[in-house]
Amino acid sequence: MTFEMKRSAPDQSATFIKGSKKFIGRVKEEDMALFEAVCRSIPPPGAQMSLNGKLTDPSKPLRRCGEWVTEARSKLIEDGIVKREYNMHIAATQR
Repeated sequence: MTFEMKRSAPDQSATFIKGSKKFIGRVKEEDMALFEAVCRSIPPPGAQMSLNGKLTDPSKPLRRCGEWVTEARSKLIEDGIVKREYNMHIAATQR
C-alpha cells in the first residue's frame, strides 16, 4: 500500500466504491499540512504476501490497509486535527 494526497474529492476517483465514504469529522484548511504529516508518519503496510498467497514473513502479523486507516484516523482525532464535534452536531440535525 502507498499513501498519497489527492486534491480532488474521493468520490471523483475511478477507484471509489460507492457508499464507502463515511463522515468522521472536519479538518480546517490550514491544518491540511498537519493532516498529511500525521498520515505520512504512520507507515502503510507493505507487501506481506507472495503471489501464491503465503505470508512473506510468517513471524509478523498481517496488517491490512483498513488497520492503517484506523491508526491514522485515531491519531488525527487524538491530535485535534480532525474535529469530531461537527460529526455529533450533524448526526443530531439529521434525526
